[in-house]
Amino acid sequence: MTLCHAQIFYTMINLQSVNVELPKVDSSLLFKWIDEVARVHDKKLGNITYLFCDDAYIIEANNKFLGHDYFTDIITFDYSEGEKISGDIILSVDTVASNAQLLGITYNRELLRVIIHGVLHLCGINDKGEGEREIMESHENDALSLYDSLFKANNQEEEVSEMSVNASQSAHDALVDWDDEEDDPDFDEFLKETGLHL
Repeated sequence: MTLCHAQIFYTMINLQSVNVELPKVDSSLLFKWIDEVARVHDKKLGNITYLFCDDAYIIEANNKFLGHDYFTDIITFDYSEGEKISGDIILSVDTVASNAQLLGITYNRELLRVIIHGVLHLCGINDKGEGEREIMESHENDALSLYDSLFKANNQEEEVSEMSVNASQSAHDALVDWDDEEDDPDFDEFLKETGLHL
């Protein structure tokens, strides 16, 4: 088995990969979302490690640690204490891709669902007992809606920032164009009043 290893660290969340490339995610948005989901469930973030892997790795881990001989999309090891959630989460990107195709949704959407599924387990939400799967799905859907809101707000902030930069550049360009007009007494007076030096 060939190991390919990549890491990104953020305060208390660690993203690693084995045998696969680390998924391309907006890590700052992802970490903000995970923190918000924890808060919604009256929890605080401790240390959480995500290990993104292939099917071969997760079936080996599933067998070794849980005695299960089948594929799964996620295995969550819960080390939470009190209101602080902590754990190791192994996530098969192969199974995520297969499930996304079966469900007719995008890979990225299914990846987000599985990422937050592990956090919800750490928050104490189970999915094995009678009726628990529906409860888990409801929490996943709420969390995905929260992600969508954060994503939208994040994009609006970026658009406003980009608009400010563009407006500043346009104003500068207009002043430079105005400065190109030789011997303009109005422009000379404007420069004196504002203290601008172009």
